[in-house]
Amino acid sequence: MDNFTISSTITQREYNKMVLLRQYKRPVTIISTIIGVFAILFSILDLLHVVNCYDNPPYLQLFCGTFLILLPLFATYAVIKRFRSNPLFSGHLSYTFGESGYKLEGETFKSEFSWTNVIYLSETGKFLILHHSKISGHFVDKTKLTPEQMFFLRSKVRSFR
Repeated sequence: MDNFTISSTITQREYNKMVLLRQYKRPVTIISTIIGVFAILFSILDLLHVVNCYDNPPYLQLFCGTFLILLPLFATYAVIKRFRSNPLFSGHLSYTFGESGYKLEGETFKSEFSWTNVIYLSETGKFLILHHSKISGHFVDKTKLTPEQMFFLRSKVRSFR
């Protein structure tokens, strides 16, 4: 396939939504949230004297349940903070894809990546993410790609999730 170029920009709102959805899809997050909800529920029922689950007032259980529910939000906040501190994320990016890899150009930089450096490819609602590690990747706007270009990108990456 011939080289092709697309432009992509991600807003902070899109990034926040994507990070939160990815965080809450993880099994560990789902399980801890469910445990947190039940801990809070039983603590409130015990405080209202509907059930007697605990010998002492259930303030510790209430705190632990709240912590389990809010823990993924704290972890997500750290990732979102990185978006605000790095202008690379919010700037206008231009990707040029070819047989050997792709070039990424921003307002203040130019980079080249080979396909062997891309560990896996994942998709979210609007974006295709080319991962270089478990926690970092480049966001490509899927709406600007043709089906042939999507097939080309999927065929170049070793693993697809």
